[in-house]
Amino acid sequence: MKYRFWILPLCLAVAACGPKTKVDSVVTHTQPQQASINQELLQAYHWQLIAGSDATLVRPKAPITLDFDSGRLLVSNSCNILSADALLNGSQLKVGQMRSTRRACFGELEGLDEKVSAALDGRHNLELTTQMQLILTRGEQKLVFDAVPTARTRFGSEPVRIFLEVAPQRQACSHPSILDFQCLQVRERHFDERGLEVGEPQEFTLFYDEIEGFNFEPGVRTVLRIDRYERQNSPTDASRFAYVLDMVIQSEQVEPSCTEAEFAAIEARLDTSDGQGHGPDIGSGEWQYSVMYRLGLKPEQLPATGSPDWCEAIQRALDARDQRHLPPLK
Repeated sequence: MKYRFWILPLCLAVAACGPKTKVDSVVTHTQPQQASINQELLQAYHWQLIAGSDATLVRPKAPITLDFDSGRLLVSNSCNILSADALLNGSQLKVGQMRSTRRACFGELEGLDEKVSAALDGRHNLELTTQMQLILTRGEQKLVFDAVPTARTRFGSEPVRIFLEVAPQRQACSHPSILDFQCLQVRERHFDERGLEVGEPQEFTLFYDEIEGFNFEPGVRTVLRIDRYERQNSPTDASRFAYVLDMVIQSEQVEPSCTEAEFAAIEARLDTSDGQGHGPDIGSGEWQYSVMYRLGLKPEQLPATGSPDWCEAIQRALDARDQRHLPPLK
């Protein structure tokens, strides 16, 4: 399957005036440090909005976040991912027209992209406080951002960019330091500079780490763009690498299925082999139909084959068989 990440222009709308906030009450500076602002400093931090003239833009649980990268501005935690050209000239920042991904926005996110775009478009005066708060001023509008170090700043090294596909289900695994741990299942994917997939993906393997910034959802298959950092002086029981989410390339809701452990538990009780080590692959469609045949069951009598409910129904059928002391059908 081939994937592309599309960026399209966003038609900017003029945002209505929202409720005002006392911006100065959250600014903790003594004297602005305008001379300290440069491109390297802007790129070293995520800038999270904590106050603004329009209070509807301030979202404490998921703050609007600015990231600067080689003349570009990226905006996250709006509805879509927004981007624009951004030119820093001394203490002035000029932001060009915003571009956006094409996700539909509903509820509290409806209209947020347009309001954020309107607030950031144009020329702004910059101030940097002694407490690392960045203040953008344009006319009567003021936006205040807190600085949060980027992964590059925290780990002190350049990352290796990789792509990982995450399976829709975790799997129990033997973690060296965490009891009853459920590992992600991942496999590496490869894409060319045009965003087209290259090569064939391998089998999923257990992933004993976590991916910073990634929230796993059961039943959702995702393809992630990851920045992998090498930790400096990492503890002996920790991975030498840290994995940080850069972008979700694709997500897809998939039908839930039994885990490999659940399939194996059924096979251990039923044994679908021919007695000579030959038989269908455990968990495959052929194997599932073999299980139902041996138990005298038909697909229409059961939940969707391979689903968690199907596995539970098969286990109940096995329990009933064992209670009757009937041998399995050969």
